[in-house]
Amino acid sequence: MLIKLVIRRCTLSVISAYAPQVSWGEEAKKLFYEDLDEVVRGIPNTQKIVIGRDFNGHIWATSDGFDVVHGGFGFGKRNGGGTSLLNFAKAFELLIANSCFPKKENHMVTFRSSVAKTQIDYLLLRKGDRGLFKDCNVILVKILLPNISFW
Repeated sequence: MLIKLVIRRCTLSVISAYAPQVSWGEEAKKLFYEDLDEVVRGIPNTQKIVIGRDFNGHIWATSDGFDVVHGGFGFGKRNGGGTSLLNFAKAFELLIANSCFPKKENHMVTFRSSVAKTQIDYLLLRKGDRGLFKDCNVILVKILLPNISFW
C-alpha cells in the first residue's frame, strides 16, 4: 500500500509492505521485491520515503558487509529474507532505521511466540534523510479477541 502525504512543500510517500513468509517459495519472494522495486522507482528522489512493516527477514545483530544500510544494531542471525532486505535497501540507498540505535531486546523483537522471538518488522528511509530521525522504537500491541490472541 502506498500513501502520499503532502506537508507544506514536502511530499512523503509511505509504503506498507508485507513480505512472503519464510515457508513461501522463492518465486513469491522474488515477485514481492520486484513489485516493491517498481513502487519505489516510481517515487521521485525529491520525495521522502518511509517503507515499513513486516519483511519476514532477519538482518542480524551486526552490519557485516552492509554498513551503508545497516546501522550496526539488530537482533538474531541473518537469514535469506534479511539478506534480500539489505540488498534492496542498498540498491535504493535506503537506511534501516531500526538498526541505527542500541535497544533493549524487548524494543527490538517484533514477533514473539511460545517457541521463538524475532525481529522482522523494519522501517526504511532514504539515507539522506538520516538527520530527520532521532530514534526508532518498536511497540508491540497485544490485541485480544475471544479465544484468540495476536501480537
